[in-house]
This record gives sequence, C-alpha cells and structure tokens, in this order.
Amino acid sequence: MFDAEDNEGRSCVLFFTSSRVIVAVPTERVFWVGFLVMIGIIVGFVILFVRSLAMFFGGIVIAVGVGVLFVLISPFIQRISVSRLRRLPADEILKAGKKNFEVPYSSIVGVESKQVKTYGGGGHVWYMILRPTEVRYDNLIEIVTTLERYSFILSRKELDRCMDLIRKILPDTIT
Repeated sequence: MFDAEDNEGRSCVLFFTSSRVIVAVPTERVFWVGFLVMIGIIVGFVILFVRSLAMFFGGIVIAVGVGVLFVLISPFIQRISVSRLRRLPADEILKAGKKNFEVPYSSIVGVESKQVKTYGGGGHVWYMILRPTEVRYDNLIEIVTTLERYSFILSRKELDRCMDLIRKILPDTIT
C-alpha cells in the first residue's frame, strides 16, 4: 500500500495485488458532511435572525468555527478511511468507492518514475495563492497502459519502495 496523490490533486492509495494495481480514493463524504453541518447551522441562525441580529452573527461565527474545525480534523478522518480500506479484500476495495479502479498487470506496458518541477505548491489551491512562485520537485510515477496513462505523486521514500516492488512484479515494464 502506498499513499499518493493523483494528477487532479486528490489523495489516493495504491494497492498492489498478485494480478493488478488497485487505486482507491478515500471517501469524499467527509467534505460533504462538514459542508451540510455548516449550512444547517447557518440556516438555523438565519431563522433566528428575525428575532435578533446578534444571534445571526453568532451563528455565522459558529458556522465558520465548525468549518475550520472540520478542515483541521478531515486528515484524521481520511486516515481512518484508509485504515479501513487496508483490511478489505481487493474486490471489496474496488466496491468501496465510486472512484476506485483497477489496472491489471497484463495491460501495463510501461512504468516511469521521474521528478517534475511544480510551481505554487503542486495543485493545492490555498498554497498556490499564498506562494504562487515557489518551486518544488514532485516525485512522479506514471503507469502506462495500452489505453491510458496514470500519474501519481509520491514521497521520495514511497516512490523508492513502490519502484522496488514494481521491479519484482513487472521487471520488463520499467523505463
């Protein structure tokens, strides 16, 4: 299992089985639950707006506070989601999320690893706004199939471990 980020900036996990690579995107329900909680709080206090302007602004402050708290705890919730995926059999991992997919080894024609220069934080919107000219180097692995090219960003340590595993499983595909 390798923690990665796909070319759209989504966090994902790569599972290597005996016959395929499974790419699992941890559940995105976490975001929507927090969003709905914030909307609920705002609507609740909008109703109270009729009674008191101070209550309305208090509701906005509470909603923003819940949003900030949610942003802070969402990585922990995502880790819990990933740990649950680890315990599932391969077919269950595929069924666990709509965006999960498999890449059979038989369809892989090449695997490349390289470092790419990224400007402004590598796709993270707030980081790009705060530091738009910052340059960083991402460790990229590309899995090339007969139909598609999949790109994943991994940490240097994860990339080395992943490439070692691929050398054992698919030695003829590494370029």
